[in-house]
Amino acid sequence: MNLRDVNIRGVGLMGKAQLKPGDRLIIPSPQDYLMHAKVVRCAPDPLFPKLYRVGLVWDRLLPARVLLQWESFVLPPQLPDFHEQVSILESLSN
Repeated sequence: MNLRDVNIRGVGLMGKAQLKPGDRLIIPSPQDYLMHAKVVRCAPDPLFPKLYRVGLVWDRLLPARVLLQWESFVLPPQLPDFHEQVSILESLSN
């Protein structure tokens, strides 16, 4: 599976596995924090029909420091929104 998107609510992946809504995954962060997530959608990718786009939601809010581990995977145009989400998590933990 390849990472497509990561945010405060969940993660988007793309890969060969066709998962079912309700399936549960454990995803390691870049520094090996184990994050639990539930599949909410899985559909064939329109550009790559042999691959599937998978949407997952986190079982619980991630600590801000864990979400921040994914910063290098976020595209530059999405960085301001990503940093805003990290600051939201930081304010919730105070």
